[in-house]
Amino acid sequence: MGNALDVVYEVLAFTNFASHTLYNNHQNRSAIEKTYNTYFDSDPVSDVWLYTTDFIWKDGISACSLLDTLQAWNNRLSNPYNIKCYILPFDDIATEFQAEYAREVAFRLVGLAHSTGKKVYISFAAGRKTIASDLQSAGSFFGCDAYIHVLSSNPKDFKYIEKTEVSAEEINHIIPLFYGREKANILSSKINIHDYPLTGTNDGIKVYLNNNVFTNQNTLVETCHDLQEKAHNVYVHQRSPELLYNFPILQQLGDGILQKLKEIRIESEEQIRGLPKIDLHCHLGGSLDVTDCVDIAYNLWSAHQYDPAFIIDPYTKIETIKQLPFTKRIGLLASFKGNEAALEQSWYEAFLDEAAFCGLYETYKTFDVYEQLGDLQGSVLLQTKEIIGLAVQRLLAKAIQDNCIALEIRCSPQNYTKEGLTYREVLQIILETIDTYRTDMAVGVILIASRHRKMSEMYETIEQFTDVVEGSNTVLKDLVNKYVIGFDVAGDEKARSPAELRSVFIALLQQCFPITIHAGEIQDAQKIWEAVYELNADRIGHGLTLIDNPDLLLKFLNRNIGIELCPSSNYQIVGFKDYSLLHATNAYKEYPLQGYLQNGLKVTINTDNRGISRTNLCREFVKASHMTNGGLSLLDALQLSKNSIDISFFPYKVKQELLDSAQTKIGEWLKSLHLV
Repeated sequence: MGNALDVVYEVLAFTNFASHTLYNNHQNRSAIEKTYNTYFDSDPVSDVWLYTTDFIWKDGISACSLLDTLQAWNNRLSNPYNIKCYILPFDDIATEFQAEYAREVAFRLVGLAHSTGKKVYISFAAGRKTIASDLQSAGSFFGCDAYIHVLSSNPKDFKYIEKTEVSAEEINHIIPLFYGREKANILSSKINIHDYPLTGTNDGIKVYLNNNVFTNQNTLVETCHDLQEKAHNVYVHQRSPELLYNFPILQQLGDGILQKLKEIRIESEEQIRGLPKIDLHCHLGGSLDVTDCVDIAYNLWSAHQYDPAFIIDPYTKIETIKQLPFTKRIGLLASFKGNEAALEQSWYEAFLDEAAFCGLYETYKTFDVYEQLGDLQGSVLLQTKEIIGLAVQRLLAKAIQDNCIALEIRCSPQNYTKEGLTYREVLQIILETIDTYRTDMAVGVILIASRHRKMSEMYETIEQFTDVVEGSNTVLKDLVNKYVIGFDVAGDEKARSPAELRSVFIALLQQCFPITIHAGEIQDAQKIWEAVYELNADRIGHGLTLIDNPDLLLKFLNRNIGIELCPSSNYQIVGFKDYSLLHATNAYKEYPLQGYLQNGLKVTINTDNRGISRTNLCREFVKASHMTNGGLSLLDALQLSKNSIDISFFPYKVKQELLDSAQTKIGEWLKSLHLV
C-alpha cells in the first residue's frame, strides 16, 4: 500500500469508472472510459484486499492511520467496498526474511482471491521494493484477469479521497493502465489453497499477521516453485529413453538427482529396502527358512511332546525326514528348538558358503540336490490347516519386511492333501490367511501344475480348481475370485514339453487366465519359444537362455512378455559369474539381466524359494547387482520395480493403485537416501 491512499482511489476509479468521478475532468477521459468498458464494466470490483508493512513515518503517518482514513472514505460511499488489509509484522522490507515473508503473503493473497471464484485484478501501483515483482509472480502462477498500473509524473499527494471534485490540473498527470492479463498455470489446480491460510488478529478491516505464521510447513512459494521445476523437468525428460518406461515421477527430478541414480550402485539390503517392490515368483512351498520350520513345528508339538517316540537322535534322522510319519516329522523339527543354527549347519553343510552354493545342476546334472534342501518344508511340512496358515503368515510378514507393495504367491494345494485335507480345504486356508493378514499389500495366488507329474494328475489339478469355481461353496468362490490371478507350469523342463501340455491348459486359456511358465532355466531357448507359442505364456519364469535367441527376444519386447529372474536360485542351480566372488565363479557365464535391461525387456527380480535359497527380495537385488558386470544402479532398480507392476497379473485397477502407491514410496525412499 505504501504511504499514500491516492493510489487506492486511482485504481478503484479506473476499475469502477461508473461509480467514481475522479477521472471526469481528465484530458484523456474518453480513452480511460473506453479501457474501462473493454475490461472492467461487466465485472467491477466489490472486494479490495491490501497488504502493507506496519510503518510509522516521521510525520506521524502510519499504516493504521491511513487505513482508518480509507475506512472512513469507504463508509461514505453509497456502495462501499469489502475492504481487508493484511499488516505485515515489520515496518519495512529490509531483510531476506522480510522479503520472503512479503512474497509468501502475495502468493497466498492471490491464491485465496482465485478461490472465491471472482475475477482477480492485481495492482502494481504503490507496490514498493519487491512487492510489485511478488504480485506479478503470483499472478503468473494463479492467473490474473487484469494487471493494473498507475503512472504519475507528479509525486505530490493530492489527497483525492478527501475531495468531492478533482480538477483537470490535479488529475492530468495520472495515467491508469490496463497492463495485460495472464492465464493461470495449469499447475495451480494441483494446489489446495486452503492449506495455506492467512490468519492473524482481526481489528475491523485490519488483520495483523505474526512472525511465525509460516513456520513448520512448506511455504506456498516453495510449493509453486517445486511444481514448476518438476513440470520443467518432465518436459525435458519426457522423451528420455532411460526414463520412458520407468516410473513417471522420475521425470520430475532434476538432472543432478538423475545422474546420482545412474551412478550409485546397489551394495546393501538396507540401501534398497525403501524401494517399493513386488515379488512375482515366490513359491509358498520353499518360503520357510530353517528357523521358521522349527518354530512352526514347535508351536504345534504340544500334543506329542511327552511321547517317548519323539526323543530321537535328530542329526541321524533329519536326512530321512521324508520317510517318517507326519507327526514324527513335526516332533523331529521341534526337537531343534534352540538349536536352529546347528540344524542349518547340518542341513546345508558346505552350501552355507555362498561360493560353494553355486551351479548345482552343472555339477550334479539334476535338480535333486537343490530340491532336497527343501525337504524340511513344502509337502513334508504343510499338511495341516494350522501349519499352512502359519506358513502363509510368515511369508506375508517377510514380504512386508522387504517393503513389498504386492506379492504373487505360487502354490500347489494338491501337494498338501497327504494327511487328510482336501484340495478345497487347503486352498481355502491359504486364501483366508491371505485375506486376514495381507494388511494393505496386494496379494495374488498363482496355482501350479507340475509337468513332471503324470498327465492324469495334471488334468486332475485343473479339474479340482474348476470344481471349486463351479461348486456351491460361495465363501471359497469369492476368495478365489478375489485372489487367484493365474496359473503356472513348474517342474523339470525335460519332463514334458509345452506342446504336450496344451490340451491340459486349453480350458484355462479359454477362460483367459494369465499364464506363466518355468522355461529356459536349464534348457535352451526352444523351450521358451514353445511356452510362448504353444501355451500363450504371458510371462516366463527364469528365461535364462532367451538371451541366446535374438529373434525370440525381439518377440518378447514387441509383445511385452515378462521375465521373472531369480538371482540366488539361478546362481545356485545354473551357476553364473558373481563379481563379488570372482575367485570361485569366474568360469561361469554372464548373467543375462544386464542384456535384458539394455534391450528394454520387462525383466524383474524375484525370490523363487526364499527359504531354500536363504534369501529375501532386498537380498535378491544385491545379488543381482553382484552378478552384473559393473553392478546395478539405483535407476536400474527402479526400472526393475516398475517392470514388476507392468507385468503382474493383478487387474488393471489394482495396477494403477500399485503405481500410485509406489510413486509415493519412491519419494520417501529418495529422501531417506538424501537424494532429494
